Amino acid sequence: MKYLRRFISIECFSLVVILLGAAFLRLYRIGDYLTFLGDEGRDALVVKGILEGDLTLLGPRASAGDFFLGPIYYYFMAPFLWLWQLDPVGPAIMIALLGTVTVWFVYFVGKQFFGTYAGLFAAALYAVSPVVIAYSRSSWNPNAMPFFSLLLLFLLYTALKKKYRFRMLIIGILFGITMQLHYLAVFLGVILLTYYIAARILEKKLTLASGLSDLWKVTLGFLIGFSPFLAFEVRHGFPNLQAIFSFIFKSTLTNGYSTDASFLSVVWDVLYRLFGRLLTRYPPPEQVSVQASQVFAFWYFATVVLAFVSIVIFLFQLYKFYKERNTEKTLQYLLIFLWFFIGVILFGFYKKQIHDYYFGFMFPVPFLLVGNGISSL
Repeated sequence: MKYLRRFISIECFSLVVILLGAAFLRLYRIGDYLTFLGDEGRDALVVKGILEGDLTLLGPRASAGDFFLGPIYYYFMAPFLWLWQLDPVGPAIMIALLGTVTVWFVYFVGKQFFGTYAGLFAAALYAVSPVVIAYSRSSWNPNAMPFFSLLLLFLLYTALKKKYRFRMLIIGILFGITMQLHYLAVFLGVILLTYYIAARILEKKLTLASGLSDLWKVTLGFLIGFSPFLAFEVRHGFPNLQAIFSFIFKSTLTNGYSTDASFLSVVWDVLYRLFGRLLTRYPPPEQVSVQASQVFAFWYFATVVLAFVSIVIFLFQLYKFYKERNTEKTLQYLLIFLWFFIGVILFGFYKKQIHDYYFGFMFPVPFLLVGNGISSL
């Protein structure tokens, strides 16, 4: 009992240090270092109008095409802009606080799935990642994606583990909200659906009745969460939905890649950057060349080794739990597996430039994999 209490106290102390460090790195002099460019200025002006009574059903313009997002992020910003008397630092503090909560959530999920040490390692790495910190210090709609993605996937896992009556409805509402933050939530939707089907098959609970019951709950929830955007579309003749379908079926499926890249090279680039940009802080690929110096070559190679070892350890454990018929652990590992591999593969179909913030819905994944790898070793 004495050793258990000592372990718990060490765990709590470590977590508090990690969270305080995460909060400091995100909040310290945030007013001096936050990004405030065209998008941020536009958002602040729109929210100022909302506070003055000029409500809107349309959100920011998407970066990839000529269509718009839903307005939910504006309404997230509104109370913080009001509390800080129209100072843009208020919404930036909202994102910084949400980023700190995400650090705790990474620890919580890591502990539940991989053990206490894995959770602490993953949270500590996530807390100090320069790229993650950069996207946690300014108000921008994609910057909330890591929290909502992790929340959605964990809620789906718990909903399948136990029969929660309204959990599927809540998942639908949250997915509708996430779709208004960034349209790469579509990738997240594919992951959620694939995991649901795979988990039901694994548990031998996939029936038409249960599937339809869950489907209508998720659909109803999605319509509620996505309702502001849908209201705008109905009122104006669906201009954004038409533009979105045009973007998918013309720009994405028929056009070639914007560079000389191939499907496999895009997949490899995304796979490497998830570890290189987020964990080892390798410079953006357009700024350096591996052949430029031995330092960059070693840096690149070390990142590949880190990713390879972490993934191999994870896959070995997944196979082990599956062979042992440990359904609970298999479902946990399967969630991370599908989140990581489907997310990477889907990027292979995207034929335009891929920015670091596009990975927002996958930010926690490499940290969980590396945290698990470190604790296993």
